[in-house]
Amino acid sequence: MKSCTVAFSSITHASKAKFILEQYGLKVKMIRTPRTMASGCGYSIVAEAEPQFIASVLEGYGLNYRSISEAG
Repeated sequence: MKSCTVAFSSITHASKAKFILEQYGLKVKMIRTPRTMASGCGYSIVAEAEPQFIASVLEGYGLNYRSISEAG
């Protein structure tokens, strides 16, 4: 399964996104934003799902994010 990193503008948004995505049964962890994605508050989440799915879910909840980067 692919995973992706989602950067946020605040730790609050990162925490809310983690909670929301876990409700969908996804494995999610909060990390410090990698330097290559540096923007916002310095916190991101890593989730095992397609970026398009994550973007769709977060946008459905009105939760803004800075960027999504696909890995592996």
